[in-house]
Amino acid sequence: MLHKIFLNRLKGPGPAQKRALVKAAGSFENAFLAIREGEAFAQSVSKQLITETLEEAKKLEAVCLQKGIYITDFTEFGLPEFPDLPLLLYCRGDWKTMGESIGIIGTRRCSEYGKKITTETAERLAADGVTVISGMAKGIDGYAHTAALKAGGYTVAVLGNGPDICFPSEHAPLMESILKTGLIISEYPPGFHGDRSTFPQRNRIIAAFSDRLLVVESGDKGGALITAEKARQYGKEVFAVPGRLDSAESRGTNRLIAENRAKLWLPEYCRSDNIQPEFDFVKERRLGEKERNGAIAQISPKSELLSIIQNHNGRIAVYDLSNELGVDAKNVMASLTELEINGIIETEGDMVWLL
Repeated sequence: MLHKIFLNRLKGPGPAQKRALVKAAGSFENAFLAIREGEAFAQSVSKQLITETLEEAKKLEAVCLQKGIYITDFTEFGLPEFPDLPLLLYCRGDWKTMGESIGIIGTRRCSEYGKKITTETAERLAADGVTVISGMAKGIDGYAHTAALKAGGYTVAVLGNGPDICFPSEHAPLMESILKTGLIISEYPPGFHGDRSTFPQRNRIIAAFSDRLLVVESGDKGGALITAEKARQYGKEVFAVPGRLDSAESRGTNRLIAENRAKLWLPEYCRSDNIQPEFDFVKERRLGEKERNGAIAQISPKSELLSIIQNHNGRIAVYDLSNELGVDAKNVMASLTELEINGIIETEGDMVWLL
């Protein structure tokens, strides 16, 4: 675990480069040795940085052990590791198999209408065994978690700060309730206080964990719209609740629907048996090795993939690439990882470049 923490904390190389190194080296320990011996990232990682990062990793591992924080990654949840996702996650609470999941997000300054829709949806779906995922912020997030807990369901909160810090502070009782029967997840280590950049960053993790994403209310700008776009890039279906045309809290959701970037969320979807066609899909987390290989084999040949990138002047977003291939983004990632290891392409964030 120490070498995992080290590589995750190492400044310079991005997550995609680190994952490619681990895959080529065969293990995190071998990746660490390659870095220490100057065989990897030599130009961007100094000996001093290696020493400092290793000491930092040792201290962090001890703190997590003391505070009962479990260090894991996306593969332990059966989820694909998209290029822009962190290598590690810090977790607290009750670890359970999530099963079907829905992310419910929206504005902090929600209306009574938004509160009503959120509460009804989260409560009924949680009662039917659907995991409710949100960000534990004020407004829609808080109501979604609270309703799921009230229904005796399982809820997961993704934080923009360390897993041992409650923000906002008035959500301390909610956080304690989640820790008893739900799960707290963060890409940030214990003791880390979030800032204006880390809360938008955590939205991609909400998108990664959610099988479906529901945006209840959102203005023209905000984290909910960022999460919706990220979910689309990950190949997830996005839903939005329609609102009044003169409501500032519904401008974002109405626009998502109007521009076909989200499906219309209907009242009957508040019961999982009514949305079974939407939830009835083959998820990679439930595929065995044989089925997973079969799914990957359905991707168009790599030559076609490279041809598409070349037709876009050697630069394309993963989401656009998956659309042109006609397959989910999560399936495209397997081919991209192999091509990156072979030095044919490079990925950074959501973008792919030909080398």
